[in-house]
Amino acid sequence: MRAEAKPRNLGYTSDRLDFHTDLPYMHEQPGVQALLCQVQASGPGGDSLFADGFSAAEHIRRSRPDLFRLLTTVPVRFRDRGQLADRRFDLVATHATIELDCQPDGEWCYRRVHFSNQQRDLLQAWPLADVQLIYDALKAFNDVIEGRDISSDSSKVQLQVKLRSGEMALFDNSRLLHSRTGFSGERQLAGAYLLWDEVLSRRRTLESQLQIGRQD
Repeated sequence: MRAEAKPRNLGYTSDRLDFHTDLPYMHEQPGVQALLCQVQASGPGGDSLFADGFSAAEHIRRSRPDLFRLLTTVPVRFRDRGQLADRRFDLVATHATIELDCQPDGEWCYRRVHFSNQQRDLLQAWPLADVQLIYDALKAFNDVIEGRDISSDSSKVQLQVKLRSGEMALFDNSRLLHSRTGFSGERQLAGAYLLWDEVLSRRRTLESQLQIGRQD
């Protein structure tokens, strides 16, 4: 991933990127994302930022339960289409911004965040009377993760780091949103995705080989 003369999306520019989760336009999204810094910009900029989507959601649940209800129930359509080499693609999926998981005892927990201003589709099947409230809810969530909500403590939500060449960020794409500050000069990252099933399977096999006592 580096700045290109004819970029196919904002990730291939040197501009600032807004906070987002990757691949919201897919029904089945990899849970783990890896970003390897191969070349870092020598001047200012190029920092990686991460925001805890679950903490942001919890802040909205406590401060604006009406908006939280919309974020957890209103379906949002995401889309990405284009061409890679000689293959065209058109990926579409619909998710609530904040996905909850019901437990057997009737309690619930946060399951996943689906958020990307860049890849939210222009066409949404929302009732006309609710459109303004839905955008208010999306803006409230965006303000918390961007640190613009003065009622929330951004230090509890955000982490900013400038990766050095050879360093890798490995994070949960179902919970953490990520962004980037703008930069000049050369900067190149390589990205990859893993399923949680693969990660946990590998952990269990290593624990067995090393005779570490976890049994889950």
